[in-house]
Amino acid sequence: MKNDIVEVIGVYRLEKEYIKDYDELLNPENAENAVIIEMVIKKPLHEIDISEITQPNESLPRNNWQSVYDEVFLNESGTEVISESDVRKAGYESTRLVFFFHYLDFEKPMQTPFGDASLTTLTKMPMRLEGKIEYWEP
Repeated sequence: MKNDIVEVIGVYRLEKEYIKDYDELLNPENAENAVIIEMVIKKPLHEIDISEITQPNESLPRNNWQSVYDEVFLNESGTEVISESDVRKAGYESTRLVFFFHYLDFEKPMQTPFGDASLTTLTKMPMRLEGKIEYWEP
């Protein structure tokens, strides 16, 4: 399924080194069942409601579906983390973000306000993002 507005760049493993205070987690299962997703949405940030990015789970009410967690924004080339306000000031035509997602089902697409987006296979996080993304327990 091709989506001309939303592209999942990658789905990355959450390695222990990306988890803040791993030995002190209250619920390690959350971290063990999380992945990192990198996505480009070909819309400026002011046209996007990130809270609407999810994955359907028919066994739960809609308000209990997993959602984007602890998103960060990237520059257009995906090499630097930048603030939300800098994304807005830059006036990017596309929004590139990275976020954590718990209990991802690789058999289902991500649901966005702009249609479904196919997932990629699970891989190691690229070097350009290493040390820039850190998981904090929800």
